[in-house]
Amino acid sequence: MSQPDLNFTITGSLPFFSGKKPAAMSCWSLGEVAPRFCFKCTAQGPCVAKFGPLPSKWQMPSPEPSCVNKTADWRLKILQNGLYLIYGQVAPNTAYKGRAPFEVQLRKNEDPIQALTNNSMIQNVGGAYEFHAGDVIDLIFNAEHQVLKNKTYWGIFLLTNPQFIS
Repeated sequence: MSQPDLNFTITGSLPFFSGKKPAAMSCWSLGEVAPRFCFKCTAQGPCVAKFGPLPSKWQMPSPEPSCVNKTADWRLKILQNGLYLIYGQVAPNTAYKGRAPFEVQLRKNEDPIQALTNNSMIQNVGGAYEFHAGDVIDLIFNAEHQVLKNKTYWGIFLLTNPQFIS
């Protein structure tokens, strides 16, 4: 699975939220995470962040997006309510012989929202999730050396901020 480039420009709207035909749309194929997904950008530009693979640090457009804030390696704080797409890949270190069982968790506020336990192949992580301002999202491992950090990464971008009528 190739890694998306953080330098892009997209306009338009998501037809399943607005009911309108989009003016311009960008659709990415993200493998098993989301076979084909379309998204929009806000007037301030894309709200996107990516961690890894190497260098193992957060990569964000400049200026930093207003929807997320990096708080630590592998961890973000959500600043804006909305529907987000998380994408990534986890490459297990098959040479790891430690005692800890292989487990990688994508968490929201320290509660698992996805867990990977297959240490024999590269796996995709992510999906579309509704997050609220203040939520903390992270990707954790049972043991630091269980994954190949040069082939493991994850990212997030804001798909839309729907205004539902109750």
